[in-house]
Amino acid sequence: MFIEATQNGSYAVEISKNSCVDTSVCQQILTVGVDGDAKQTFIDIYPNPTNGAFKIDLGQEENNVQIQVVNILGEVVFNNFFKSARLLDYNIESPSGLYFIKIQSKEIRKTFKIIKKFNVPLVRFVDQIQDS
Repeated sequence: MFIEATQNGSYAVEISKNSCVDTSVCQQILTVGVDGDAKQTFIDIYPNPTNGAFKIDLGQEENNVQIQVVNILGEVVFNNFFKSARLLDYNIESPSGLYFIKIQSKEIRKTFKIIKKFNVPLVRFVDQIQDS
């Protein structure tokens, strides 16, 4: 099933069967009516996958930029607004997993995926090999 948002706002999906009802986490839609002729921008997010620290390179100076990092459950991990930005440093301190980076400004409306790797302590791994 495909559902199309007709205006900006927060949306959730409600599923019901018999007497059971379940509702998803709300997702904020901010791109309804965005002109398809928006300026082309090349954004680089690296490293990906990451151990937590990563950079967002917007390619050029952008004004009034909102950066959101959202986990796989739709929870906003952090949300920042910048009057002017080009190169940004971030660190995901939340658990390992898949995250979405939403970048929005007057000129940009993009979402990227980033993976925070599971960190295995190298010393413990080496100790296990030596014990074998």
